[in-house]
Amino acid sequence: MGDQESISAGEPAGREEIPQAASLAVDTEIKTLRQDFADLRSMMVTALAVLVLLSMIGNLYLFREMMTTRKDLAAAEARIKPAADQYNREEAPVIQAFVNNLVFFARSNPDFQKILQKYNIVQGQASSPAPVSPGGVSVMPVKQPLPRND
Repeated sequence: MGDQESISAGEPAGREEIPQAASLAVDTEIKTLRQDFADLRSMMVTALAVLVLLSMIGNLYLFREMMTTRKDLAAAEARIKPAADQYNREEAPVIQAFVNNLVFFARSNPDFQKILQKYNIVQGQASSPAPVSPGGVSVMPVKQPLPRND
């Protein structure tokens, strides 16, 4: 008879139950969303912490590699410097004199100029010394490829 009383009073049956059930479902859904958001936040914080840690480890590795490479370079420079000094003192002047003689020979023999061009030896190079790199080693000019006549 309780249902008939509510019907006669003009209220739908179970109206009080629907809002309570809906509010209970909404509360449960909000709690679930809040928990999901908290989980997502903790995962993001963890991922960022791992990213920072991996970046620090990578930087430490690169720093150690740089220090090792600098030590190796210093050792190599110490080994090479005497040979480079000897080359600059003894061999470079002999090579430069030979190149100068080739240029002077090419001036009197025009056919030989093709050979000088093939090896990128310029006529004006005879009067100038060989270029020197920052390490003190003479550097020969880079040979440019010649066009082929096939």
